[in-house]
Amino acid sequence: LLLLGVAAMLLLGERLGRRLAMRDFVWLGLVHGVGMLVKSSMALLLPALCIWLFIPHRRSRTDWTRIAAGTMLAGAVSLACQAPWIVRNYLVSGHFVPTMTVGAVAAFQGQYVVANRKSGRQHVRLLDEAADRQVLLAQQMGLKARGYFFQRFTSIDEELRFHEALSQEVWMRYRKEPFLVAEAIAFNALAFWVQGQTESATRGYALVALPLLLLAIWGGVVHLRRSEVQLALLLLAAYVAPHLIYMSVARYQAPVIAIVALLAAAVFCRPKARGSLDTAGAS
Repeated sequence: LLLLGVAAMLLLGERLGRRLAMRDFVWLGLVHGVGMLVKSSMALLLPALCIWLFIPHRRSRTDWTRIAAGTMLAGAVSLACQAPWIVRNYLVSGHFVPTMTVGAVAAFQGQYVVANRKSGRQHVRLLDEAADRQVLLAQQMGLKARGYFFQRFTSIDEELRFHEALSQEVWMRYRKEPFLVAEAIAFNALAFWVQGQTESATRGYALVALPLLLLAIWGGVVHLRRSEVQLALLLLAAYVAPHLIYMSVARYQAPVIAIVALLAAAVFCRPKARGSLDTAGAS
C-alpha cells in the first residue's frame, strides 16, 4: 500500500507541475492521509511536494495563490483522513497521539544498534538486546507488559508512560553524546538500503541494492535539471529522512523502490528538446 501511495504522489506531483488542478490536490491529500494511517514515514512527502511546486521559475502570482490554496486543501483532506483515528486515540487516552506510539521503540532500538554497531555482534542480536532493555525498563517502572520486541500493556496510561520514558532515554543520550546523532544519520543512510538481520543478509541486500542505487544517483545527476527528476529526488529524500534518526533496515526501502527504478532507468534516456525524457533509441 505504501509503494502504491508513494508512486501515486509522484504521479500527482508530475500532473500538478503541468496543470494546477484542484481535484489533483484533493487526491494528493487523500493519498497522503491514507498513507499516514499505514506508516508515519509518509509525513514529509506532502510538504516536500508542495514546496517543489513553488520552485519553477516564471510562476505567476495567480499560480502561487493557486498552489497555496491547493496546499491547504491537500493538508485539510489529509487531516480529515487521519482525524477519526486521532480523535479515537484522544478519547481513549486523553492525549494527542497522531497515529501510533511505536516511534519511541524504533528510536530506542535504532540508537542502541548504532551505539553498539562496532561490537561485532549480528544486527539481529543487537535488536534482541535492545528489546531486553525495553523489558527491563518496563519491569523497573512497575508496568504490566506482555510481549517482547513490541510490548503490550494492560492499560493505555501504562503504554503512554512507557513510550515517554523510552523517548526521554533516547534524547537524553543524544544530548550527552551529540556525535552519536551524526553517527546515526551516517549509519542509517546506508542501512536503509542494505542492512539485514545477519551479515550474509546484508551482503545479499548490498549485492542487489547498491548497483541500482548507484544507477539512480547517476540518472539523477545527469538529468538534475529536469523538474520531474527533481521531484523524484525530493520525494525520495523526504521518505528516507525520518529513518535517519530512528532506525533503518533494508526492507524499509520497498515503498520507494519505484522511484529508485525510475531514476536508474533515466541513465538510458536523454532529454528531448521540449524538456521531457525520451529513450535514446526512440528517434
